[in-house]
Amino acid sequence: MESKVIKTKGIGWQPIIFGLVVCCISGLFASGLISLRGRGGDEAAMIVGSAFMVIGLLPILWGLRLLLIRPKGLYLTQTGFSDRQLFRNEIPWTALSAVRSGKAVDGRNAAVWLDVPPEALASARATGAGRLLSIRKGQGVSYTTKMIDIPLKDFADTVHAYANAALRQGR
Repeated sequence: MESKVIKTKGIGWQPIIFGLVVCCISGLFASGLISLRGRGGDEAAMIVGSAFMVIGLLPILWGLRLLLIRPKGLYLTQTGFSDRQLFRNEIPWTALSAVRSGKAVDGRNAAVWLDVPPEALASARATGAGRLLSIRKGQGVSYTTKMIDIPLKDFADTVHAYANAALRQGR
């Protein structure tokens, strides 16, 4: 059985944008273009602005690291599936209990959920971005339309068909 890759989009833009906003506002304070009301607050604003500029660099660097992860995609192999943006190790097909549709982690967007027990998620070692954006213990891994290039139904059908074929071949 041949391996298959379902392309996914980079998930690093959100922390980069957040970090840029923090850095810009902090930079305005640090440079003295924005100051606090009252007497003697300019030096404090510069110090606090400088500190928050450094703090704002952390999500920027984290987002760049996420964007530079290569190769991107949900990898379907005969033994299991993996996505380096969300978890470090492969999850075996035997751990996948269902492929279902529902709401994403944020509760607003439609998503496809790959139901995986908490033990399998723990052994897959979820990344920080995966825990924040896509993975919930007891529910599994979700993929929204923002994360994949194909329609959700096609994504779910592809994963489901590949899982059934891999499990049939493994018997």
